[in-house]
Amino acid sequence: MVSLDSVQNLKALKIDSIERAIAYSAFLLRAAIVGTNNANNTDSRVRITTATKQVDTDFFGELVLEVSLPYSSYGMLRSGGDFLKNLLVLSTANPNPLSVGCPVSDTPVLMPPRPVAVNSLEKFFLWSCLVLKNSLPLGDSRLTISFLEESGGGAIVKIAARLPFNYSPWLTKQSIVCNMRRLVSAYAYPSEGTFDNDVPIDNEFLVAN
Repeated sequence: MVSLDSVQNLKALKIDSIERAIAYSAFLLRAAIVGTNNANNTDSRVRITTATKQVDTDFFGELVLEVSLPYSSYGMLRSGGDFLKNLLVLSTANPNPLSVGCPVSDTPVLMPPRPVAVNSLEKFFLWSCLVLKNSLPLGDSRLTISFLEESGGGAIVKIAARLPFNYSPWLTKQSIVCNMRRLVSAYAYPSEGTFDNDVPIDNEFLVAN
């Protein structure tokens, strides 16, 4: 699996919001797939594009993500639906660290503690998406998570997202990761548990598609 940087290093990079964490890990997953010689740039398992949107007088960019992560169907079924624990290898490359130097996010929000079971970049990306999805209003379509059992493509978790970022600063000086906007004022996440089957998970942590 793709190696995950330490909590301390992510703090040093100012990956201090779940929105930034999603963008950070998506870019690194894509880098791991493409490779240093760009040999796999047609691989569509991690797709990243941008768009622009205007709501009233607010003009902003959108980071558009389509990510398909493989998981063990047998393991997921035997665990009663724990797809996070049963994610499979997307890549074995190590593109760390991401070359960003972000300022501290505006209006900081307490970051959820990273569970000990989240020990790869694939799991970090999915966990971040789960936390954000759980924190958004029910029915919010800016982030969807679905689980597919395909005869041809195997078992995958598919994440589709359209996440806002500050457009003008990105054009002039900073990365998309640094300009990710917050979608929520607080994150909903388990008060205890580590996504380990031996430890109970807070029953308020529910995933809604």
